[in-house]
Amino acid sequence: MKKNVVAPMIVAGIVFGTGQAVFADEQVPTGYQTINNADGDQYDSTKGVEIPVKGTLGKLDNTDPEENIPEGDDRWLKVTIPTSVAFNTDPEKENKEIMAYNYTIKNLSARPINVNLSTFTGSEEPALTKLSFTPKTGDAIDVVTNGVVKENVNQLLGKLDAKLGVYEFTYKGTVDPEKLVDESTKVSYNMNLKFEVLDKNGESVTK
Repeated sequence: MKKNVVAPMIVAGIVFGTGQAVFADEQVPTGYQTINNADGDQYDSTKGVEIPVKGTLGKLDNTDPEENIPEGDDRWLKVTIPTSVAFNTDPEKENKEIMAYNYTIKNLSARPINVNLSTFTGSEEPALTKLSFTPKTGDAIDVVTNGVVKENVNQLLGKLDAKLGVYEFTYKGTVDPEKLVDESTKVSYNMNLKFEVLDKNGESVTK
């Protein structure tokens, strides 16, 4: 059975984990063929049928596109993500706007993957009028509006090509300084990413 791999991250903190890969009951790297000997020309009883048998001893190499890992298996997953994400207000804009570093997600495996923003959770802060997950290309996703957190996001961020795929993002937003209880207020959120391993053609694998 295939299951998505989950990578929860704390925005301005860190929790990182991956789902345990599970081998399906039956997985075949190359599929099946049918021998139809109705005309007597597909099977020679003196020779039989030869089927190649390949195996890997020791560690699997999920950067090798020919590795003996079934299509869609989570063991293809090899991706780098930031260990934490941080943002703050911009003093040059009277602390009314959010500024953050640029962060990168990289696919290092020999199979393409889908990256999804699953959930975004944390405490409410009325002074944070808007916080947006902002990709380098594409539309921003508002995850906090007027202090209220949008917990169930469930949005595809993008498909990353095998070995070369890179996804860049940052955080932007606005703050109402008059709603701050203290001059310095700390906020903390959990950003949860899910990864779907695709087949070598970039298609979803149904189990």
